[in-house]
Amino acid sequence: MKIATTLEDFYSFNKDPIKCIEWASECGFKYLDYSFYDLDTIVGTPLESDNYKEYLDKIIEKCKLLGVKCDELGVKFVQAHAPMGKFLVKDEDYEKYVTVLKRCIECCSYLKIENLVVHTGHKSGIDKQENFKMNKEFFLTILDFAKELNVKILAENY
Repeated sequence: MKIATTLEDFYSFNKDPIKCIEWASECGFKYLDYSFYDLDTIVGTPLESDNYKEYLDKIIEKCKLLGVKCDELGVKFVQAHAPMGKFLVKDEDYEKYVTVLKRCIECCSYLKIENLVVHTGHKSGIDKQENFKMNKEFFLTILDFAKELNVKILAENY
């Protein structure tokens, strides 16, 4: 059995993923979920910039990542969580969410994280079948992109 935790558990103390990785390691965790769950882990951070790989390199350097293993700290990223979003409501934030989600996929690929959890969407006033249909349409828009980067999308409940 692999006992894991998410970096999200440490973000209330510090939003710096490197610090959170250190703390998780100090707590004895060897398997981690890289959490992009809140948009503020990307929006307004170096991960949103064109130079996002330089930021990821700092994480890799700090952890001495070889493939997906953080040798110095003895931890491995087993999955990541994408930000929550209201992607079934195609308002002014829709394109921003898709852009951020694609950046999460790129980050996972760069860090060799094979699995990205994306929470399904929900929209008030529609029945279950319409909800399923809209979710399927959305997920189909990102699956090819994720496949090209060798990242599996894991759909999780809303």
